[in-house]
Amino acid sequence: EAIEAKLSFRPTDATETPKQDSVAAGEFRIEGTIPHLQVVTRGPKTIIMGRDEPYTLSLTNPIEHAIENVEVRCVIPHGVQITENQPTSGIFISQPELVTWRIPSLPASSTEQLRLNLKPTTSQPFDLQVFVAVPSSQTDKHIRIVEPKLKVSIDGPTKGSYGETKTWALRVNNAGTGTVSNVDLQVFSSATPLAKTHLNSLAPGETRIADLE
Repeated sequence: EAIEAKLSFRPTDATETPKQDSVAAGEFRIEGTIPHLQVVTRGPKTIIMGRDEPYTLSLTNPIEHAIENVEVRCVIPHGVQITENQPTSGIFISQPELVTWRIPSLPASSTEQLRLNLKPTTSQPFDLQVFVAVPSSQTDKHIRIVEPKLKVSIDGPTKGSYGETKTWALRVNNAGTGTVSNVDLQVFSSATPLAKTHLNSLAPGETRIADLE
């Protein structure tokens, strides 16, 4: 007849486990807000070919806190030259058919301006296209990979007399980096079940010990 019993694990010294930043049920959340910016471009509707005319691009921050790292891109088509540029703040970068205006910080309730003098060299009409980009406050999140790793060992005497009671220490250790849950442990002698138990969870570095007679 098989002898079957439940193992009772005795407390061991507490093992410090790595602290994990978590958000509701171990998930992470990425948040980002694109502030509302007001962009106004002013200038004449008609330009005489070969003569430059001023165009003003105004960028307004209507909210109550500063907006960082604002980037304004303006497409300048082929056949139009920029004869002058005057930003009130920030950095102006000119490339073929594209200009970039970078503002490190746009204070609350403030307005900055970029003045461009444009000179057409062909009679082809063009559209002045303006794009505004503001990076979100958080654009990425590192995902940490954890690996549970169970080790089971039994320590005790290798010999015993008939009828004599011997005790073995059954150790279950989580040597990995992640918590392991819902562990079912069974002890057999050949095909005969001797004991079984259910472990709710083992944290990284945690060890449970039970005495098996």
